Amino acid sequence: WEMTKFDFVPGGVYIEYGNKQVIVQNANNHLKVTLGDVLIADDDDRFIPRDGTIYAYSPNGSEKDWVLPKELRDKDLQVFTLSKHGRGLSPEYRINDGKIWLKLDPKIPVKIMT
Repeated sequence: WEMTKFDFVPGGVYIEYGNKQVIVQNANNHLKVTLGDVLIADDDDRFIPRDGTIYAYSPNGSEKDWVLPKELRDKDLQVFTLSKHGRGLSPEYRINDGKIWLKLDPKIPVKIMT
């Protein structure tokens, strides 16, 4: 993506890449990065959409709702942990109204896909 706009906003910066809007807020040592209405970084927690798949990770563990990207809403999703041996067990999760509540165990990556 080519950066098309960059501006300082209260609490952070506003960046556009082509038609994708990314907002990075870094105020009081808290990091929030959004791509449209999808939160992709919340301090150390990550929820990264890539090619119809999401990779989620938390170094300390977390339980929260994440907004799903539009292309994954109302789809049957597979949710599983990843390890050096491949797919692992599914973490605790619930999908409702375009969001996924996801329990991330510390340092265990999760993959979400159709």
